[in-house]
Amino acid sequence: FKRLQMIIAVLDKKLGINIKQNDIFVNIAGGLFINDTGIDLGIAASLFSSFKDIPIPNDVGIIGEIGLTGEVRSVSSIEKRINELEKLGFQKIIIPKGNKRELFGKRKENLFLVERTSEALDLLFQL
Repeated sequence: FKRLQMIIAVLDKKLGINIKQNDIFVNIAGGLFINDTGIDLGIAASLFSSFKDIPIPNDVGIIGEIGLTGEVRSVSSIEKRINELEKLGFQKIIIPKGNKRELFGKRKENLFLVERTSEALDLLFQL
């Protein structure tokens, strides 16, 4: 709940989206409880998508933790996460730029590295 409040605050303050005036519901498939900050960016993208009524492309996966100033922070086990998204059929994956060094120079064409939430959202709706 606190992470969701922080994500909403970042969207409101750093992106100028007056989203907090709306009723907001977030539902994780299967009713799972997620305690992983690596889904922050995906939640932000979902909220933005719903608020702007712009669908997220079906072939895009999103990984990243969001900080209070809107920065996208690196996450643990990035290669495992990327591999799982690829197994699920995601063709393009947005990841934190801070995770680049963990990829050991294996730059893939389907990876898009971002530093800020605004950058990720701009990129997401261009893909």
